[in-house]
Amino acid sequence: MSFLPAFWLLVPGALGLVGVTGVIDGSDSGAATLVTTAATMVAIALGVLIGLAATSSLRAAGSRKAEGAQPPPT
Repeated sequence: MSFLPAFWLLVPGALGLVGVTGVIDGSDSGAATLVTTAATMVAIALGVLIGLAATSSLRAAGSRKAEGAQPPPT
């Protein structure tokens, strides 16, 4: 999970900086960029949660399958 901090720092940080700069300059696109930044942060968080749920359920299914494939003890 070492790639996750890069997403949290680079993507929303860069978009947020562009949005704040646009708001300070009085540009109309600054507010839209800040909304995009918030949406990006929510999307990253949801993606991580969905990925975690998917991998944990796949691991659980794989371990159940592996338990069923073991020969009975003698």
